[in-house]
Amino acid sequence: MEYSERNEIVIVDKNEQVRSENYGFPFYRKGAVYGLTAGLIMSAVALIIGLLAGPESLGWDFLKYLVLGFVLGRLLSLYKAYLPSGKVFKDGILLGLYTAFVAALTMAAVNLIVGLAGMETGILQKFGLEAATFGEALALNGLLIFECLVFGLILTFVWLQLLKDPRPAE
Repeated sequence: MEYSERNEIVIVDKNEQVRSENYGFPFYRKGAVYGLTAGLIMSAVALIIGLLAGPESLGWDFLKYLVLGFVLGRLLSLYKAYLPSGKVFKDGILLGLYTAFVAALTMAAVNLIVGLAGMETGILQKFGLEAATFGEALALNGLLIFECLVFGLILTFVWLQLLKDPRPAE
């Protein structure tokens, strides 16, 4: 095999900034693990509240989002350690959205399985509706996914406000 070396001239504009988006943080793996963990714990909390409080647990059911808030706070603070100064807010929103989405899918899947097994859950009675068919259960779990995404993004925003650097990014 022959190897030939070629000389190349590379011209770089003095105003061009070379940047890398890889900061060494396993973004998707950590987001998936933390989201899966949050979703499973949130499902357990929702089931326990549903069993203890019964169908009137609608207000108590929102306590499960404290778990999501704790998980997002821990993950975002870990992520901040990998980022340069001033980058945690912009990049943290994406991580929070991804983690909340994984948590929402996990929680909806567990809720659907538990609901199909015949256990009473507070989620299937949300909004004054009770899922009598599989299609209605899917629709209510779809609402649960959007609810979890909304709470996840709100909690992410709050955490990022607390974690952002005092001076703006350069």
